[in-house]
Amino acid sequence: MPRSGTSLVEQIVSSHSNVFGSGELPQLSKIVKDCLMDNDIISETKVNNLVNNDFIIAQLSESYYDYLKRFNSQEGFITDKAPLNFRWIGFIKILFPNAKIIHCTRDPKDNCFSLFKNYFEGGLNFSYNQKELATYYKLYLNLMSFWLELFPGLIHEAKYEKIINNPQNEIKEMLKFCELPWESNCLDFHKNKTPIKTMSTAQARRPIYKSSINSYEKFSSFLNDLI
Repeated sequence: MPRSGTSLVEQIVSSHSNVFGSGELPQLSKIVKDCLMDNDIISETKVNNLVNNDFIIAQLSESYYDYLKRFNSQEGFITDKAPLNFRWIGFIKILFPNAKIIHCTRDPKDNCFSLFKNYFEGGLNFSYNQKELATYYKLYLNLMSFWLELFPGLIHEAKYEKIINNPQNEIKEMLKFCELPWESNCLDFHKNKTPIKTMSTAQARRPIYKSSINSYEKFSSFLNDLI
């Protein structure tokens, strides 16, 4: 979900010498919308055509790689931290079977409170009404439960609170999952110069801090519908 620690995790991983952090990319959602949907609804026919046609798979994955060329990165790996890509994990595993998927999680109340209190530039209208936000969050949990059951061991959970409380151990586990050798640079993620174009600009530039844990509590009396 947005506001679940995705910027923090990208800053950590892209602090590695062999990783380029590209931020939130629109390309995957564009491919799904243009090639696999009819009137904003997933087309069963188009999905079946994709699954059974190696040419279409190669064509769509190549269009994504063509988009990445604009970054002119020299590193061996590149990140795409668009949070709503959680909807497309099945397509990701078809188009990019070797992709490493990191699922950022955070206490649900803190996560939803952070969404509710911020204003976003398009695409997150569900976050401005507590009941809609709670409904969306439960749908997200349901879908992630499906993906985790479908792809056991292939999705790494990066829990925000664990990273904050035990950064070295959690970062080592994250890099191990990504099959990247340990680099101490990843502990100094706040020094990473990768541009951050989200609400998390200030937070991700700071060393580890704990003030965002249980941040919803002082406002809980105003969050009855959400809770």
